[in-house]
Amino acid sequence: LLPAVIPTQVIRPTPIPDVDEIARGEVPPDLQKQIDQNNPKDPAKADQEEKNLVIAAREQVDKAKKMATAAGKRIADWHIECQWQAQVRMVIEDVGRIGTGVLKGPVPIEKPTVKWANGQLVMGKKIIPGSIRIDPCNFFPDGACGENIHNGGGTWERDYLSRKQFRALKGRQDYIDEQIDKCLV
Repeated sequence: LLPAVIPTQVIRPTPIPDVDEIARGEVPPDLQKQIDQNNPKDPAKADQEEKNLVIAAREQVDKAKKMATAAGKRIADWHIECQWQAQVRMVIEDVGRIGTGVLKGPVPIEKPTVKWANGQLVMGKKIIPGSIRIDPCNFFPDGACGENIHNGGGTWERDYLSRKQFRALKGRQDYIDEQIDKCLV
C-alpha cells in the first residue's frame, strides 16, 4: 500500500467570531446586556444563563471541529480511492512538457465494491467523486474568455472512446440510451 500523503487536517471550521469569543468565556457586551435585561431581579439566574451560553458555544465549536476533521478524512479517502496522486503526476508532467495542465474534478467515478453480507459475497458499484487529468490538446475553453477561463461561457472537451467504452455509457443517468444506440449503428 502507498502511504497516505494527502493531509487530513486541512479542513477547519469557519471561524465565527461571536461564537469563538463566547466559547472562550468572553460574552459580548450587547449579549451580556440582553441577559441582564431578561433577569433584572435575579443575578444568579443571569450568571447561570451566561454559563449555559458559554457551554453551548463550546459544544458548537467542538462539534464543528469534529465535523471538519471527519470531512477532511472523508475527502482524503476519496482522493486515495480515485488515485488523485497519479492524476496530479500526469498533470505535472504535462506542465513540464508543454507548460500547462488540466485537472478536472470533482467528476463522478463508478467504483466496484465487494463486501461480505449474510454469508455471501456481494458485488456492487458505488459512485465516488474524483479528479481526472485532461489532455490539454483535447481541452477547448471558450475563445472569449481572454486570460481568465472563468470569464468564458464554457469549455469543450474532446474524448476518444472505443465502441466498448461507448456502449458502457448506456444506463448512466447522464447519457441518453437511444442516442447511444443511434451512434452505434
